[in-house]
Amino acid sequence: MSSIIGTYFAQLSRFIGDSLDIIVLANSAEADPGRIADGIAAIIDPALALKTPTPIADREPQVTARLSRLLDTIREGKLTPDELAYVRAGFFPDAAELYRKQLQTLGPQQKLVLLDRRELGDDRVYTYEVAFANGSRYVRVALAPDDKVASFSMRPRQ
Repeated sequence: MSSIIGTYFAQLSRFIGDSLDIIVLANSAEADPGRIADGIAAIIDPALALKTPTPIADREPQVTARLSRLLDTIREGKLTPDELAYVRAGFFPDAAELYRKQLQTLGPQQKLVLLDRRELGDDRVYTYEVAFANGSRYVRVALAPDDKVASFSMRPRQ
């Protein structure tokens, strides 16, 4: 007998009028199947490419401040599993170290701009554009109902 333990995500994107359906399956909490599906759609038909995200009103500045502190904690190498209570298994130590190195290279953060806030199941998911001294990144953080971090990811701006 075998069992599968883990977190799985699926995305079904239907592009009505284009006769296109894209299904993405992912087995990582850090994956973004919607982004993957959108990328595939843009390859198939460039007219389906997503527009550059635009800022939205930040009605929860305490979440933005919390993310700012979290980024500093990661950069300083002081992040502990208690601070990211629900992130995927294996985040520590490898992913945490990778993010630490990236943040040290990017330098101090200069500005956080909220681009998206949505509910995903019980989680609140926030996407920010974060400007650093040496570049910028899109940062996605999800908070569980108990306000613990459920997922964290950072990717280059495209």
